[in-house]
Amino acid sequence: SGTDTKKQWQIMRSIYNNKINNTIQWLKINNEIITNNKELPNKINYYLIENIKNIVPNQTVQNPQYTNNLNPEFKFEIISMNELETHIKTLKNNKEKKLIKDSSNFILAYLCRIFNQSIIDLTFPNEFKISKIIPILKKQNNYNIENIRPIHILPIESKLFEKIINMQINHYLTLNNCIDINQNGFRKLNSCETTIAYLTQNFNTLTRTNKYLSISIKPLI
Repeated sequence: SGTDTKKQWQIMRSIYNNKINNTIQWLKINNEIITNNKELPNKINYYLIENIKNIVPNQTVQNPQYTNNLNPEFKFEIISMNELETHIKTLKNNKEKKLIKDSSNFILAYLCRIFNQSIIDLTFPNEFKISKIIPILKKQNNYNIENIRPIHILPIESKLFEKIINMQINHYLTLNNCIDINQNGFRKLNSCETTIAYLTQNFNTLTRTNKYLSISIKPLI
């Protein structure tokens, strides 16, 4: 199940983190070794920003042409304070989430107003887009700056708002049968395991009847 898979990954991460230290104390940039604690973060920031500038202009996005025949038409719903309070209570504890829970009586009304104003304006607050970036080495013992992988940690308010919006969209898509039955990614009670189980079942069924199964794999990037 999805819960078992999550537990497996938690165990793997705990083992991985206990054996490997991801702290970056120095980097090799343009054949120069940078060890200064103040200079190193600035060098990493500059490298990541320049990489984004090089990637984004080369991407072309094609707007799909479609006709919306769904009834009723999708609209974001205003969030009630009770609904927001319920979502806050379901947050799993860490330092940041515990702070939100403990102060919910004081910030609930303000947070609800911000979320609803964003829904009305169809905008996402810029402050919610500001993330803390933790650089991690893709391969250990390789201290070239090209080996850096940035991990973005968004504010808990951003994650909470995104979760609520995601639930509204998923509810609408499920209610109107917009999600293909074979879609297993990013769906509750579905995962790579359910995809493999489905393919295995089809494979066994076809082989028993002397038929063939063709699988096409297309990369997403």
